[in-house]
Amino acid sequence: QADMDEDLAREAITEFLKIARESVARTLGEEAADLDWQNVTEGLADQVEEARALLAPGRREYLRYRIDHGAEEYALELVQPCAVCRVDRVSPVQGLFHLGLLLAEDPAHGPTSGADAPPTAEPGPVAAAEQAEQRAASVTALARQLLAQHPDAGLTVDSTYVFGHDDGSARAELRLKASSLDGLRAIAAATGQDVAAKVSGSVPGTVFGHATVAFTVDGTDVQVRFHTGLTDDEADAWRAQQDQPADGGDA
Repeated sequence: QADMDEDLAREAITEFLKIARESVARTLGEEAADLDWQNVTEGLADQVEEARALLAPGRREYLRYRIDHGAEEYALELVQPCAVCRVDRVSPVQGLFHLGLLLAEDPAHGPTSGADAPPTAEPGPVAAAEQAEQRAASVTALARQLLAQHPDAGLTVDSTYVFGHDDGSARAELRLKASSLDGLRAIAAATGQDVAAKVSGSVPGTVFGHATVAFTVDGTDVQVRFHTGLTDDEADAWRAQQDQPADGGDA
């Protein structure tokens, strides 16, 4: 009986790790599923199963996948142990792009708000320039991060706009171009946004298809676009459609 119970336990762990990898793959991609996922039981309630995987050798951060059978809930989370405060920071992971943003933050000096926020100093005489400089550095880091996270999209930076204000605030815009529509769609899926598409014939003799994805990251407005010329047949069909009256009657 003991041998049978041990075999059943091993089969249950194997099945749970399979479920965990499949769920992680749907959220973060196959590479995350290929991490060294290990079953964990210590400190868990009887109805909870957990699997953990280090993101990379030598790093403290790890992913954990949990199933609470009692509540019929599951969660994929990033755990960032803090070497300073000795308290783990646990964050739900919504996608690969979101994971990159979480990893870019320092868990020991993460964002603070409310009563825990430090007092705000009065902005100095060059606050606008200082804020623009800091924001420009963050925009550069964000651009590099997006290029690294979406290598198949063929991203290039089209333009950047950085604004600093004398009250100590700042904002920025980052515009990128994608080399393929599939790459743009992958970015839209990773950020949870919709692709906005339109067709225009602003250049004589040429009709273009445009697609864009827009989202905001830490105060930076990001827009990724893709455009391509339509084939002659597609352009003719679009022109014919523009010639139709709005009420659908005879021209």
